[in-house]
Amino acid sequence: MYFLTVKLVRIDYKNHTATEVCRFPENSKIIGADDDNLYICTEYFVGANRTTITKFNVKNNEEQRITIFNTGNRSYFYSEGKVYRIESTEEFAVEEVNLEDGSCNVVYTNPNYKSDWSFSVLNTVDNYIIMSYVGTDTKIKHLAYDAENQNIYDLTLKITGDDQREAFVTILACTDDYYYVSMKSTLKEGLFMGNDGNYYTGNYTVLEKRLIAKNDYFNNIENYKVINTET
Repeated sequence: MYFLTVKLVRIDYKNHTATEVCRFPENSKIIGADDDNLYICTEYFVGANRTTITKFNVKNNEEQRITIFNTGNRSYFYSEGKVYRIESTEEFAVEEVNLEDGSCNVVYTNPNYKSDWSFSVLNTVDNYIIMSYVGTDTKIKHLAYDAENQNIYDLTLKITGDDQREAFVTILACTDDYYYVSMKSTLKEGLFMGNDGNYYTGNYTVLEKRLIAKNDYFNNIENYKVINTET
């Protein structure tokens, strides 16, 4: 019995009804889907430090659950019908998860990337797994992993502001040739009202929306178009 739960609900848009089909522990999330199944990941950060992967068949409401025991915090993602785990104790490694017995087999390693903490999967775009991590130099970095071709792209310096500060980039949408991204970077000078009601000069961060060619994005070429700017 779960005290704090995430509910999976089937919505009938025609009849405007919602039916609960399953419950999962708090912080569970859907990491992928195919024609018939949803793949739900639940990470436990206490006790035995284990992860439960649930393969839920949406047609017949059947569940298949497998528990994977971790030696530390790990991140999981889904790509092309398979579930993977990111390992980073000694070097960056991607392991394929066997959903029958919970075993994990290494399919890719790269000694150039290492983190004292686990990698966090941000999103999946065009089958690229976009992730962030804190490197051994304590700086936040970004990577894109191509699960199909087993390539990795360093996105850390992908887009910088006018003052050369690194930006946190979020991919909002994509076309066949472009990514539409948002990023916060450039510091602009402006006026702020203090608690005493007086105005003071200071800097604020600008949120920019940009369009960048996919080829430029993965090759660290800052050839972009600013769509709009917000404070």
